[in-house]
Amino acid sequence: MNIKTKLSAVILTAIATTISFGAGVGELAQGWGETATALQVLLVIGAALVGLAMMAAGGMQLKKHGENPQQVPLNKGLIFLASGALLFGLSATSTTMLDTIFGTGAAEGSTDVSSEF
Repeated sequence: MNIKTKLSAVILTAIATTISFGAGVGELAQGWGETATALQVLLVIGAALVGLAMMAAGGMQLKKHGENPQQVPLNKGLIFLASGALLFGLSATSTTMLDTIFGTGAAEGSTDVSSEF
């Protein structure tokens, strides 16, 4: 046998094996759902941490404004505080948003995240 025949036999065997292990549509949808739930949990935890950091930065900006009101504007600290509070509050409202968009019970695992905070 020449090299082309051997190579084509190996490729055909690999393709046939891969096709036989193919997942059905239901299995793929279930995997995508689990991935989306895991991504949502990761995003909510990240948003909560960023929100805490922004609220701390807002508190520091308000302290700087108290020490020197001419240099540091008040609105900068208030904007940091408000945006940090909104990001931190995302963990409490993410389940409700998912239920509104995808229907009730769309994200079963997301209730664990909102109860952590």
